[in-house]
Amino acid sequence: KKKKKAIAKAGADELLGYCHPMAKEAGIECVFFLGKNGFSKFGKTIKFIKEGKHQEASEEIKDSKWNRQVPNKVEEISRKLREI
Repeated sequence: KKKKKAIAKAGADELLGYCHPMAKEAGIECVFFLGKNGFSKFGKTIKFIKEGKHQEASEEIKDSKWNRQVPNKVEEISRKLREI
């Protein structure tokens, strides 16, 4: 679990670069569940996070097949972004 978290953090760092710590936390969770490759397909969400547009990112992440599969997890991540 520790190793997977470290891998997720490295993946989020690579995809998001420097961003708000709460946004990075949300990114780490995304990479943890989807893998770096999986989360990398969330281009608009990543772009919004990098631009500091957290409201937009929180909406964008919900517009996904992932959200239809695990709505509670995605809503939790979306809320983290919304509250920044």
